[in-house]
Amino acid sequence: SVASEREHGIALLTEAIKLAPDKAILYALRAKALAHNDMLQRALLDFSMAIRLEPAVAKHYGSRGDCFARLERWTDALGDYTEAMRHDKDSGRYVFDRARVVMVLSKGSYVWCGMES
Repeated sequence: SVASEREHGIALLTEAIKLAPDKAILYALRAKALAHNDMLQRALLDFSMAIRLEPAVAKHYGSRGDCFARLERWTDALGDYTEAMRHDKDSGRYVFDRARVVMVLSKGSYVWCGMES
């Protein structure tokens, strides 16, 4: 099943992280797999580690912002999308995602479609 394949992927990434704990991409990939399995709190930890290791990579902030949005932690999502925009001035994705969060914060409701990067 897809879920068991993702769990296997998470296990493999965990082993890879043990071998190369300084590789942000491994944390980011495991975070994506965790998020796809609705393990959002664990995904947040891995995205945060990816950010700690590569603080100038917009995609890490955008992906963590997606997790925050799925958890309806709008202020945190806003901060991450803003930071992603700062690191990738050419991407309209972060502008759009940030605008959606601003709309939620100003009106109090929005159907979040959970777009993944």
